[in-house]
Formats: sequence, C-alpha cells, structure tokens
Amino acid sequence: MKVPAAATALCVFVIAVAACAPTADQEPATDETALPEADVQSLEATINAHWEAFNAGDRQTTADQHLPRFTLFTMDEGPLWVLESEEDYAAIEEAFADAQYNWRPGDLTVDLYGDVAVAAFYAEGSVTWPDGRVVEGPRRVTAVWIWDGGEWKEAHHHDSPLVSAPAE
Repeated sequence: MKVPAAATALCVFVIAVAACAPTADQEPATDETALPEADVQSLEATINAHWEAFNAGDRQTTADQHLPRFTLFTMDEGPLWVLESEEDYAAIEEAFADAQYNWRPGDLTVDLYGDVAVAAFYAEGSVTWPDGRVVEGPRRVTAVWIWDGGEWKEAHHHDSPLVSAPAE
C-alpha cells in the first residue's frame, strides 16, 4: 500500500513535536534562571556594563562575565586565547598591562537563538599603549553570549580592525 506524501510528512511532524516535548522528569526554568522577557535589552545592558568595567580596569568583573572556558581573538590580531584558569587570565593581563582603554559599543545588534545570543557591533574609541601608541576605532566585534544560571556570560569574543574594501 502506498502512503500519500502528506500523510508521511504529518507523521514526521508529529514524531518531531513529541520528541521535543518536555518529559515529567525535566525541571521547568525558575523565575531566577529563565530568560528575561526583555532578553535583547538585558544583553545590551550587560554588554555596555561589560565595556564600562573593562575601560575602568575592573578585570574581575569582566572575568566574572565570562564562561569558565572563554575564547578570544584580541585586537592585536594575535593567536586565539583560551582562558580557563587564573593563570590564563594573568597571562593575558600581563600581555596587555598598563594600556588605557576607552571603548564603547556602537551600532549594537543582538540575535537570539534560544539561550544563545550573537552580538555584533563596532568598538568605537581608542586604546593607548604604555609606549604612547594610540590605536583608534572603530573596530569590528562579534561576541557569543550564553544565558547561564540567570545571567549572560560571554563565551567567545572576536575583535578585528575595520579595513576599507580594496579599490576596484
């Protein structure tokens, strides 16, 4: 007997929905850990606070806003940093010690995918290095944030220079 394609599609749909339905042993999200209703605005506020802390030299606050394993491509265009321990954070702090930062997110966009968000923006401002060199923005930034235990945590950060398109 030949089954019509529409009937097959309906069966696949019903099975897929049933597979995604919560089971009796799954814990519902609590008010403390559920994504806030204004989730995009809450992440935008977190990103702005993150950069304020970074500019102020408050490395503990910025580290606390990262997942336990945080990856980073820095503005110096160097290798991928993988920060998983206090020693990793100390190494990156030493590499960028004594620089004065004045960055702020501009043209911030946030796209949500469940409890994962991708933020893209231009870092506007500058950094002054200990030797007096000044690097000015804007720079391109893409960051992946995860809703974790009732707050946004940054999982990955990519910073690169904004360059002009080659002339044709």
